[in-house]
Amino acid sequence: MTTKKMLQSQFHISYPTVIRTLKACGLSTTQRWYSASEVALFAQARRLFQVQYLTIGSSARRVTAKAVTAYLKMKSAQSYE
Repeated sequence: MTTKKMLQSQFHISYPTVIRTLKACGLSTTQRWYSASEVALFAQARRLFQVQYLTIGSSARRVTAKAVTAYLKMKSAQSYE
C-alpha cells in the first residue's frame, strides 16, 4: 500500500502534481492508501506526462489530463476484450 506522500517521493513530483495525476487516472484523491494496481496506473500516467505527447490514431498532441484519462480508459477497455 502506498500513500500520496510516498508517490510524491517515489516520482519526485510536487503534491499538487500527485493530485492532478490521481485525477487523470480517475482515482480518488481522498483515500489514504493506494493498491499496487492503482500505483501501476499512476506510474503509467506519469510516463505519459513525461513523454509530453500522446499518439492516438494518426495525430500526436500535447498531453493533457483529459488525454491521459481517455487513453487509460481506452487501454483498460481493450484489456477486457
